[in-house]
Amino acid sequence: MFSRFSGFFVGAFFGLVFVLVNSGPPLSSAVAFTVRSLAVGVAVAIVVLALLAMRKGTPGEGEGARGPRFGAFFGVVTMIEVALIIGGAMTIGRLDGVPDQAGVAWVALVVGLHFLPWPGTGSSGSCSSWPGTPPRWARSAWSWR
Repeated sequence: MFSRFSGFFVGAFFGLVFVLVNSGPPLSSAVAFTVRSLAVGVAVAIVVLALLAMRKGTPGEGEGARGPRFGAFFGVVTMIEVALIIGGAMTIGRLDGVPDQAGVAWVALVVGLHFLPWPGTGSSGSCSSWPGTPPRWARSAWSWR
């Protein structure tokens, strides 16, 4: 049951971190405080609602015992994204004359890339939607099950 709602927890956590990190200057203190307060409230509401739904819900018909939702390929893609975000943000931070907002744009670009439809996936986007078998190009790069 937890795996059905893991996306809510991941999204709430990383969305909250994104807002907290990026809601500083040039925003005024009052606006930054308001935005951060709203983000905390929304994240808490998402977690509470997901926990209530987990507690209340039972697996639907045909859901029974399933394997993990995210396989090794998803983990590799996530690690690559984290490395790109950290490395890119550090590189952008060292460049002279680059506005602070460039780091925000870099993070949004890297996170958004996994929603693109990749060739051979049969998917409209997001590597998490590959149900069990990754695309051909990924199978050649990593051994799969």
